[in-house]
Amino acid sequence: WTFPPGLFARVAAGALFEHGGGRLGLVLGRYGVDALDLLGQQASFAAAAATPGGTGALHHAISNFLEHGQTVLTTSFYWGPYKTLAEQQGRELATFRMFDAAGRFDAAGFEVHLQQLLDAQGRALVLLNSPCHNPTGYSLDASEWDDVAAAVASASKKGPITIAIDGAYALYGARELAQTVVHVFSDRDC
Repeated sequence: WTFPPGLFARVAAGALFEHGGGRLGLVLGRYGVDALDLLGQQASFAAAAATPGGTGALHHAISNFLEHGQTVLTTSFYWGPYKTLAEQQGRELATFRMFDAAGRFDAAGFEVHLQQLLDAQGRALVLLNSPCHNPTGYSLDASEWDDVAAAVASASKKGPITIAIDGAYALYGARELAQTVVHVFSDRDC
């Protein structure tokens, strides 16, 4: 699917977000996220595709945004079914170190692996699980999301990037997922 820049499309239990020249895609889990909350006035441009829950949305993201043999990127700690979802569709799963020496999200490691993935296959799908990451319970804070957005903005010059946010535990987070995502990605030139 290709959407004009700035257009949002509801994808099953989540949303696909094309931003800045169609370079950035964003898939959100259904928990605590509503299209109108995310899209505001642009909600009237939303389209829908049914999937069997949040896991189905991740399945469809892997299937639709990557070609056979390509690799999806996620953190070194991850929900086990991510690997199964990738492998069942002929894709690979690669990881980057989740935490740096200070115990925070390793944004530098993320950027290095993202750049390498784009060099290898010309596009990237990244699965990020926050807030309340499974299995660690970790939630990225606003500055870490800013680091993610900066890495994506830099790397997106090499090719299209889709960020799939697994928000399965968003209701347990201290900060609303929609608020974080809109804040971080709305003002970026990705």
